[in-house]
Amino acid sequence: MPRLLVARLLLPAGAWALSCSGGCATAGASTAASALSDAGATALAEGALDEAEARLRLALEYQPTLAEAHVNLGLVALARGDLEGAEASLRVALRLDEDSEEAWQSLGVVRLGRGDEEGARRAFEAALAIDPGLLGARRNLADLWLRRARYGEARAQLFRVLALAAPGSEDARRAGAQLAWCELRLGRPAAAKARADRVLGPFPDDPHGRLVRGALRAEAGDFPGAREDLRAAEGHVDTAPHASLRLAALLVAHGRLREAAPRVRALLRRRAQEPAVRLVAGWYALGRVDVATSRTHT
Repeated sequence: MPRLLVARLLLPAGAWALSCSGGCATAGASTAASALSDAGATALAEGALDEAEARLRLALEYQPTLAEAHVNLGLVALARGDLEGAEASLRVALRLDEDSEEAWQSLGVVRLGRGDEEGARRAFEAALAIDPGLLGARRNLADLWLRRARYGEARAQLFRVLALAAPGSEDARRAGAQLAWCELRLGRPAAAKARADRVLGPFPDDPHGRLVRGALRAEAGDFPGAREDLRAAEGHVDTAPHASLRLAALLVAHGRLREAAPRVRALLRRRAQEPAVRLVAGWYALGRVDVATSRTHT
């Protein structure tokens, strides 16, 4: 259920104070490079990508070894959807400064975008080895473990996100709701309910909280409540895959075959190889007294 957090813009520390004894030209170039890099980062933050790129490239003409400018050029490319260009700039930044946690974090986002989950994991963990308090990398690593259904690892990272995030912040809310999902998948319904209730109190429409509560209501036999919660979770990109599957199973189990039909067809189009999807599709076919189709799925 991932939603990636892209690295924050990286600003240089400021102009270097250098002596003029033989170093005035170098000092002037460094000052100009830092000023242009700052201006490029500001333009990037404002979404002015062309202006940002121009200023960052000028900064690098003055000082080609300015790692921060290469990182932000990578973010410009990432904002344009140019994953190859983003990775190239970030690799340069890391050759110049292998301890750039922002470059590692951003590289993790790029690697995920290119479908390389293992490379993304290594990049996020490299960023956190340098700065364990890097909240973006921590969140993205938790999301990656959730995507891979590694709920124990995700749970450990989410507790660290809660330790780092400001109470009441979006990061804290989302981590708490995802923790509820992890607890449910790890077979801890009481802990899942407690986490979900804690989130849904101040945030009654939180999709992860609704997903967990819907699943728990389904297990308790509360069909109307479960259907309401799972429908709500189905409308959010992060929770839709799990909510749709659980809602289809709920509807089939209660004989609501007409309502289940479009969900079962959509699940088969997108995720036909998943055992849980095939099982629900088999139940649906059996409910329609289509034994032959049921057998093909189960």
